[in-house]
Amino acid sequence: ASLIKEAAVPPARRMRILTEESMRQGLFDAIQTDADVAAFGLHHVSTTPMKVDAVILPPPKLQYGNRVIQPELKGAWNLAGNVQFAYPAPVDVRDPRLPYGLVTTYLRSAPLRIEDSVERFRQSLEHEAEVLGTPLRLVGRAEVVSGDDHSLQCLMQYFHVQEVRIVVVLLYTDVYAFVKLAADRMRLPTQCVKWTNVERPPNRYHTSLLIKMNYKMGGVNHTLASRASPF
Repeated sequence: ASLIKEAAVPPARRMRILTEESMRQGLFDAIQTDADVAAFGLHHVSTTPMKVDAVILPPPKLQYGNRVIQPELKGAWNLAGNVQFAYPAPVDVRDPRLPYGLVTTYLRSAPLRIEDSVERFRQSLEHEAEVLGTPLRLVGRAEVVSGDDHSLQCLMQYFHVQEVRIVVVLLYTDVYAFVKLAADRMRLPTQCVKWTNVERPPNRYHTSLLIKMNYKMGGVNHTLASRASPF
């Protein structure tokens, strides 16, 4: 937020920074007084701003697998309407579905009566994955495991042996750091989900998750419509 605040300076404020403030102690002051600048022959550069005609570039058109989307100038766009990824994560020729693990983590005491919530989440995620072109296959069953280092390490070792492509972790209790540490040891990508988003997912939430998951599994969500390939 601080970076954006500094970058998104109003034009008038930016002009003052480049002229008044820079003239006193910034770049312009150095152009006029610094010996090194003079040695390179740059001390004669004018510090008077010049005006040029501005050009607003049209927003790019994004090429998905089955549609071109123009996000306009809103900074976001909706993938509703059976849009598919431009390049879904590559699959094994022996299995058209991407194997993944699903686990709920907790601390202290195991959560009770969460099966229905986890199953609804699984069904919604897999349904949306089919639409986007990244069909998923759950390896084993939805696990529930303590968020301590040993338990997570054993589980990630199991997923590693099963050659899952990604592990979706439902954080009933926030053990994010421990999950990432255990998964990184096994070189497994993970996608963590806060429990509130399991029980009450926002609109198009599973699509948002799959956008991240596809990238982590080696896919390309979209490319520019003017390009023949994403690379």
